[in-house]
Order: sequence, then structure tokens, then C-alpha cells
Amino acid sequence: MSKTLFPGQPLWQYLGEALIPDSRIPILILEDSKKGSCLSIEPSLQEDGSMRLFKEFSGTGYSPSDESNERFAAFLDGINVKKIIFEDTRKALLAKLLKRVGYRLTKTYEFPRGTKTRWRAWNEPTPPDMRYLGIEEHGQVSICQSSRRLSLSDKDGAIGEIVFMDYGRFVRAKANRFGSEGFGLVERGRDPSILLTSLVKEMIKERKRYLILGPEYSAASKPVHPFPLWHLIISSPGEFKHGCRFAAESDLGILVKLTSEYEDSDSKTALGRVMKNFQNPPFRYLLTPGNEGFALIRFMEAAEGMINDVYVSPQHQGKGVGDELTRGALAALSKNCLNIHLNTIYPRAKRLYERYGFKIQYEDLCVALNQQTMVHAST
Repeated sequence: MSKTLFPGQPLWQYLGEALIPDSRIPILILEDSKKGSCLSIEPSLQEDGSMRLFKEFSGTGYSPSDESNERFAAFLDGINVKKIIFEDTRKALLAKLLKRVGYRLTKTYEFPRGTKTRWRAWNEPTPPDMRYLGIEEHGQVSICQSSRRLSLSDKDGAIGEIVFMDYGRFVRAKANRFGSEGFGLVERGRDPSILLTSLVKEMIKERKRYLILGPEYSAASKPVHPFPLWHLIISSPGEFKHGCRFAAESDLGILVKLTSEYEDSDSKTALGRVMKNFQNPPFRYLLTPGNEGFALIRFMEAAEGMINDVYVSPQHQGKGVGDELTRGALAALSKNCLNIHLNTIYPRAKRLYERYGFKIQYEDLCVALNQQTMVHAST
């Protein structure tokens, strides 16, 4: 069970647990001064000593009370981390809060000067004298007609190229044993991290949201600040009791509201997303009895199932709603599916799923293209 931090609780006790593997992860929940909006924040310590903050927001506006500002400041003092990385799409909400308590923006990405990029046709020959980036042991890779190819060079000549797949809001560059969706080629002796920083720069221009990388990029990925994307699986999960129900068209209003919160998007965008899923028979929505959150599940071929999304509105987090939705999703899918899959970037959600028997199948890297970095003013 996750813990929620409230005034008067010993922060170091809970934050200390959060930094220890296989322990419970705290959530900081902040209401605004008029009790009309709510912000939840989940911390995750990174390998370089920085802290990543995952946030969820409900409501249309946010004006934190003095008490909330004090709790947020105490929360950060307890963490005692000088560098914080976060994704902030809702009117720079988190950045404003961090600025109030003594943090300042700094550069997230350092883009190399003098690097030239060129988009290449999918059927152009692969440049000679280059090495594959970290995938020699995985065998053959290929370029298909739907691939995109970005070539890089500077005053010293060719650097390399990166091949990736475009899926709208996100792109994938990975060539491992679980599926080839791109790869990197690097001129011998050149820095492969330039491939990733240049691709990030181009994808920011195109207003993409996430870049998914295979583990073969791990050694070169530090400059783009990735975080884990876990792919989990459970086989024959059994029966679970729950109080969830399948959503109907009469539930569109609540689904749009929850989806808008979850994706940090406007109502029109959320409505389009929900309607698209409603019109696609393999997808089904589940709602809790009080409409505190939803699960989106998908029935796939060959008795495979997928939990696409599980979302709980911030004011209801830490109260067992995520457990209820997980049980409902597993119960619904297990009637027809032998294997159930899911992906998550949230450490707290990963631990919830592992309690139900999910195992990590493989791990990719995820880069939030709109992420920001702030450091304490004292640094």
C-alpha cells in the first residue's frame, strides 16, 4: 500500500522507505485554497542522485494555500535533493510551485553545436564503416517503408544515423529481441549520445511527447535523462473480487473528465481519445463504483490481453482505488486471456502490479520530451 504524506507526519521515515527497493512509496497530495483542485506528487530517486517527480492534477485551476506551500517546501527539504526533473504540461504548474520554494530552471538538454541533420529516405543504402549501437548480439535489423531516418554530421564528417518508428504522440527507436522498431548507427570513434540529443531536438520541434528507446541505448542515454518503462506480464492470474463495472456511453462525461486529467489535455482532445476507444471493440473501459478512476483494457489475438491504462484521480489516490481497478481489469481479461500485459513508468504502480503477480518481461527507456529540470537556488 502506498502512503500519503499529511501534515505532522515524519517525512524522513517515509522518504527513507521510498529510497529502499521493494518498500512503499509516498505520495504528496496538495489541495488548492478553494478545495476545487488537487495535485498529487510521487518522488523517484534517480541513479545520478537527482529526483524525478511524477505528478497528476485534477481540476481546472490551481491556487495552493499557504499550508500546501509549507507542506511542499517541507517535502522537498526532507528529500534534500538539489536537482529535480519533471514533466510539466499543465500551465507550468509544478515549475511555479518549485520556484516559490527556492528552485530555478536550468537546461534539461545540451544540444551539440555545429551538428547537421538530414532526413534520409527509407531505402537509401546504409552508410558503410559504421557500427550498430549495442545490438550486435541481437542479430539482423531492417529498415521498413514506414521507418524514419535521421542522419548526423559535423565539420569532422559523419557521426551516424538513427532509425525510428513514428506513432503520433511518441516515437520508438529500439532493436532488441522483443521487437525491432529502429536502431542506431555510429561512426567509429564518435560519441553516440549525440544521436539521441539530436533526435530529441527534432522531436521537440514536432511536438512529440515521448521517445521510447531500447536498452541498447543505455550507455549513450544519460544526456537525455530517460526513466524506466517496464513491460510486465502475468499468466493465468485467477479470480479476483471487485466492484468495478464496464463503462457505457452514458459514462462519457466522467471518462472525458478523468482522461483529461490523466493525459493533461483539454476536454476536446480527451473526448476524441475516449470516443476512438469506444468505437474500437477490443477496448473496454472499467469504472469504480464512485467513478474515482478508470481502467482501459484490450482483448488481443491468441488469448492475449492488455491493461492499457489505470488512472485514479489525485484526491482519491492512496485509498485502494488502484487496487480495485487492477482486480477488475484482471478479472475481466482473465475470462478470455491466458497472458495479460501492461506497461508503466510509475514506480508505485509497478509495485502494485508486482503484488498481484506481474513479472518484468523487459525494460525500455522513456524520455519525456517536454520534461524540465530545476535546481535549488543554493547550487
